[in-house]
Amino acid sequence: EVAFARAAQRAQINIVTDPTTCERLQQQALPILKLFHRENHIRFVVYYDSYPQLQTLALNHLAVSTGLLQILKTDSQLNGLIAHELARDIKRNVFQSAWAEHDLTTLRQMELFYDAVATLALKAINVSAEEYAVFLQRMINYNVATNSSNNILHYNRHPTLQDRQRVIRQIDLKQSPVTHI
Repeated sequence: EVAFARAAQRAQINIVTDPTTCERLQQQALPILKLFHRENHIRFVVYYDSYPQLQTLALNHLAVSTGLLQILKTDSQLNGLIAHELARDIKRNVFQSAWAEHDLTTLRQMELFYDAVATLALKAINVSAEEYAVFLQRMINYNVATNSSNNILHYNRHPTLQDRQRVIRQIDLKQSPVTHI
């Protein structure tokens, strides 16, 4: 709890007290949490921010912005985003080094890697990754329409939507179902 409180303070987020929504998110995400063997280790929190975002705090809390809750439509979309976020544990040191060095090329490559892992994870739980690919479009459209202050950071470290969707769709269409990640 102390690590979480420090992480929330560092991230400057205003936590919403909403146990009902947090429990609903936990249940919706259960298939992907089980796949990553994190069902007993992850807790959800909701925070006030119109920018649609999911972030990890203190390694075992997934913080969901109120803006993300407004545009999420399906469990598949939520599970894709969570799989992408949990994939950050893979090669964490590469991402952290690239972040510290402002290495945008590596950051973009890592984001594509996380999209690939998320796609394989969705296939492993027998869910099409197409909803995840479409949801990325919705997030970008929302950010452009609202002229979000996070737009500049978002577009600098993330690959283009077309590149992200191409990776997701190629894997979703070509790969057979996966049994383990």
